[in-house]
Amino acid sequence: MGNKVKRGLLEFSIPSLSEELDYVNNELLKKYSLYKKNGYTPKIPKKNLKEDFRNNKNIYLNSLKEIKKFKKRWKRVYDILIIIKKKYNFKIFENYEVRLTLYGPGGDYFPSYGAFDGKLRNQPGRTRKLNKAIILVRADLKKFFERIIIHEIIHLGIEENIVRKNKLRHSEKESLVNKIYKRYFGKS
Repeated sequence: MGNKVKRGLLEFSIPSLSEELDYVNNELLKKYSLYKKNGYTPKIPKKNLKEDFRNNKNIYLNSLKEIKKFKKRWKRVYDILIIIKKKYNFKIFENYEVRLTLYGPGGDYFPSYGAFDGKLRNQPGRTRKLNKAIILVRADLKKFFERIIIHEIIHLGIEENIVRKNKLRHSEKESLVNKIYKRYFGKS
């Protein structure tokens, strides 16, 4: 592939009930103590997830306006990612899928490993496509979508070649992401 970077595809998806169940049971609850240890209080289902999902479908749908706003800015964001790639050992994925969820810390990411513990695992929900990264964003945080999505994309870009290679602690990783975000995308 060389220096050429294929223009990144950005897609958004509203999860099915089974995808939301898969995320909560196989990712979120398993990593809950890691989130807490790192200062996050992830939103989890209060009672029955199936009932919660059915009663809150409008939250996903109301988020679509903000998603459309971000999609209009995607080309500009992607052009900035290419600049970052040229300056640093930053990974850009060919495809980014932003999945809405009702749960979690606000934002999370899945290239092929978890955001906090680094253990290899399958991505929650759908089958993995080659060079595709999944970003989860809580649908109730639509005011912050752009910032959360870009923040998670930066995590993805530095995880393998910078964070893992240099064995950065979580606090160091967050600090680096925030510095990159502030430098290239404005205030964090």
